[in-house]
Amino acid sequence: MSTIFAGNAFQPTDLQRNHRAVLDAARESSAIIRDKDGLLLIIRPAEEAQLREYVAEALWSAVCLERALQLPAAERGPAMYGPFAWVSVMPEDDQKQFLREVIDQVLVSKNSGSKEKLEDLIEDWRTSALTWSDEDLREELTADLGHPLQDVVL
Repeated sequence: MSTIFAGNAFQPTDLQRNHRAVLDAARESSAIIRDKDGLLLIIRPAEEAQLREYVAEALWSAVCLERALQLPAAERGPAMYGPFAWVSVMPEDDQKQFLREVIDQVLVSKNSGSKEKLEDLIEDWRTSALTWSDEDLREELTADLGHPLQDVVL
């Protein structure tokens, strides 16, 4: 696990005097600037920071969902699902499958340095939730499978 001090430490005056060294360190991993009052500032590539923020948000959202799924279905409201409130319209088995897939993909995204597959996964499941939110379509999907679906337009 990385620490806050991973990278190179600089003083504020280094931004003017040795700006190339600061930028090189930031490009390589990160550069830490200790302000005169002791505040630590981190400079790192924006893409890396955005990935970390997205992964952290997805993980926090998954924790909210997991906590909601621990309660009986009758006691859950959409707000209890946190940012994944849209999952609440899906069958419980699908909700649990979504949670497993999101956690797996969060780990892959963190290790691969790419959030694209995680974004795609969430978007695919959001589309499924939209399907489940349509009352008529939900009735058709949960009806006896012995009868063919009628007039379903996706």
